[in-house]
Amino acid sequence: MEVEEEICLKMMLWRSLPEWENLTHQWYQSEVSELDVRKVRQVTGEYRGRVNHLMGASEEDQHSDVLFHLDSRISLLEEKVVILFASRPHPGSCRPTGPPPTRPRPPASGSHRTNPEGMENRLKQIEERLEEATIPIKEYTRKDMYVLGDLSHLDTLLLDTDLTLHLLHHSQHGLHIKTDTIKWKNTHTIIKHTLDSLRELEEEWLALDPVLSTCVAHETFPLQATTFAITSIFLTHIITK
Repeated sequence: MEVEEEICLKMMLWRSLPEWENLTHQWYQSEVSELDVRKVRQVTGEYRGRVNHLMGASEEDQHSDVLFHLDSRISLLEEKVVILFASRPHPGSCRPTGPPPTRPRPPASGSHRTNPEGMENRLKQIEERLEEATIPIKEYTRKDMYVLGDLSHLDTLLLDTDLTLHLLHHSQHGLHIKTDTIKWKNTHTIIKHTLDSLRELEEEWLALDPVLSTCVAHETFPLQATTFAITSIFLTHIITK
């Protein structure tokens, strides 16, 4: 029975991780204003329950790296859910029913992050983070070709900055920087849409490359193969620029 229970726990863990990654990917691809925050909070709470169950089912020194990874990913989103939920109006009530998944850490004494100066500092941080952000790339199997690298860090950055811009835009303490906030919100939208377009283009390119980059393809489908070769050059130029 113990072996069977252990197998069930491992199956739960290995199912939970890809499910969670898929859910967060969908949320990261959505605009903040379009997210069903209550649903996000509910689902996050359910996965937190799974992780707590898995954590409690074994000794700490027996926890796998996969479990620690899932726990850290959920904790990261729990912090964002608090901000998301607090920024949304709730009909019929001035506060959400039920406690949030986690309590937000109170600001350090003297930080005054909600006053006008604090809002300016938060916008300045967004400017710096977006200006310093880079799209990771890696070498492809073919010489002089590159593809997108791991974009999870960039996805997290875009979600973080989107949340902050959303708060700045709707806060009474951010009225004096509203014009700059809108400018950076538009910049953020352009970056996100560009990244999404690159993802889609690369996905289609990777599917066609094994077929249209061969010598047989150039002999059988010369027009299509030539067009694909030009697209390959364009894609590499865009990614490495």
